[in-house]
Amino acid sequence: MRYLILLSSIVLGFQAASADSEFVGMFMQGKRIGYMRTTITHEPAGTRTISASHINATILGSAMQLDMTADSLSKGGLLTKQVIVIESGGRSQRITATYGKKAIDIVRVADGATDKKSVPIPEGALIMDDPTFGIVGKGMPKAGTKLTFYSLDPMLLVLVKNEALFKGPASITVDNKQVDAFLVEVSEPRSTTSLYLDVKGEFVYAKGLLGITMKPITREEALGNADYAPEIDIADASRVVPDKPIENHTNVTGLTLQLKGGELKRLKSDYYQTVTRVSPEVLTLKVHPVVHDAAAPKKAMEEFRGPGLDVPSDEPEFKDLAKKVFGSEKDQYKAALAVSKYVNSVMRPKTNVGMVRDAREIWKTKEGVCRDYATLACTILRAGDVPCKVVSGSVYSAGAFYYHAWIEAWDGSAWIAFDPTLGGGLADATHLKFAEG
Repeated sequence: MRYLILLSSIVLGFQAASADSEFVGMFMQGKRIGYMRTTITHEPAGTRTISASHINATILGSAMQLDMTADSLSKGGLLTKQVIVIESGGRSQRITATYGKKAIDIVRVADGATDKKSVPIPEGALIMDDPTFGIVGKGMPKAGTKLTFYSLDPMLLVLVKNEALFKGPASITVDNKQVDAFLVEVSEPRSTTSLYLDVKGEFVYAKGLLGITMKPITREEALGNADYAPEIDIADASRVVPDKPIENHTNVTGLTLQLKGGELKRLKSDYYQTVTRVSPEVLTLKVHPVVHDAAAPKKAMEEFRGPGLDVPSDEPEFKDLAKKVFGSEKDQYKAALAVSKYVNSVMRPKTNVGMVRDAREIWKTKEGVCRDYATLACTILRAGDVPCKVVSGSVYSAGAFYYHAWIEAWDGSAWIAFDPTLGGGLADATHLKFAEG
């Protein structure tokens, strides 16, 4: 599910923790889920940073391992090339990014399929190989200083804007010991990481997304028991349990929630839901999915009609598949419902694939997590000339909200939410929307 994508972004954000072959442990609710190792060497071609990460946990009761290696080369303080290899659930991807003055040329190879993309670099932008630890070991600015920089997300092949705010002196408890440190908050659109450094600017401790913490560990701690039995199920550890159950939730057509505990900046109001800020840390969320109305006036929606990254809807195999599933159906709503149900019927759940996948690979294997179901459905619909987008957020199941992904399809007058993973029908109002596209 979506928490695997988030977990992968955490690994990317926690890779370059310190200099010269240091080990960092990753923990969730105090239990170890992995480690990272970083080696920095100086070569004639420039400075090379190699970061290797290993995560060993469970997802919904299934064993999940995620391995990621990032080989970054920089010269004169400027990033020139990155090669990132990601392996999880028997799948692998290799991303090669070459940095120019105005753009990053990216080649991604996954299961024999090759994708190419050029990502523009904002004028004057500072690019770092690591979105969180790129600032480690580079000195300590005075409190109140802000640093804006960008980093490449190899999962989504986009540049992510980050902002580091140097907060000032702070005290943190590490292994039952009080440590005087300097707090830096590194924020990007998806999360904020609290990074604690010592007086030399070296890494001490970090707290990030999903309650994951990081701290230095020894080589023996990292490698001595790399195949430990995981005690944490990431799905259960990251779920949110409401203060009262939602009865008969699959038939809920409207839902009002009060959310507490953070600013939740990413939650936005749109046709699907309305967000009302009550206080800095409290908001009201009203979910009101749009209902299909066959009599509504028709109008075009072009932005999400064509092919895109991971959505190769112009490929002949998906054009043919769309014709097969659509049949003679011309109504976009009925076609979308047919596709959603079809994907639900042919796909098999595989919860331990921790990477974003292309629809060609998904269709070949016919297994994956909720995002894979949504990506495949979206590709078939666009191949049949029905605008569609992947939506991510949280869904209510078994008494709690879990990370999830589904689709919204354009029926000719409105965006209608379908869930290819959970039955293939309309998404009920317990689907909370965080992002789209």
